[in-house]
Amino acid sequence: MAGRGDEVVSAAGGYGYLRASDADRDRVIDALQVAFMQGRLAKGELDTVLGRVLVARTHAELAVLIAGIPAGPSAAQPPKSARV
Repeated sequence: MAGRGDEVVSAAGGYGYLRASDADRDRVIDALQVAFMQGRLAKGELDTVLGRVLVARTHAELAVLIAGIPAGPSAAQPPKSARV
């Protein structure tokens, strides 16, 4: 029976079953903090997901948490200068 993170594991080249290191968790935490600073996550959401990151054991568990982050802003267009 397929689990919630199975499609993430297969998309990640099959290494999702491997145990995550502290450095792997740190990278996910950094990505979550950037998403929060960009306004893509609310404070409550950030706190909840950070707690889940800290107890994640595998790459697949981390991938599921990152996959839940809303898409970032599209490339910002440079502001139009005001012509006098």
